[in-house]
Amino acid sequence: GDPDGVGDGTAAFKFFGSLDRAILVLFQCMTGGVNWQDVLDVLAERTSPLVALPFCLYIAFTVLAMLNVITGVFVESAIASTRAENSLDLLNSLREVVERMKDVGSNTLSWENFQNELNNPRMLSYFKSIDL
Repeated sequence: GDPDGVGDGTAAFKFFGSLDRAILVLFQCMTGGVNWQDVLDVLAERTSPLVALPFCLYIAFTVLAMLNVITGVFVESAIASTRAENSLDLLNSLREVVERMKDVGSNTLSWENFQNELNNPRMLSYFKSIDL
């Protein structure tokens, strides 16, 4: 490349005139502040077309890393929502089982009714869900 090609006022100077400008341009390439193809064209034209490979690898790595983080946040949110929903379903299931075990016309639960429900599939499912 031409050493004067990065002179003041050129596109190369605008993008890569100093370390802080180069870092800013790399950030802008990832956040939509600058079209990375424009930066790549200037970089390859003023230096060497071989510089395109590391630059493209930087873009690909950064995009994949951002997608990974965004996907991780989404998946974690979905898992937390599912846990809360499962806990609520479990609580409602337990309430239904206990309501069926109560004595008719009473608000008490007898040991005999509890023992009779121990082999009920819903009760077994509840016990399994709480690892009993």
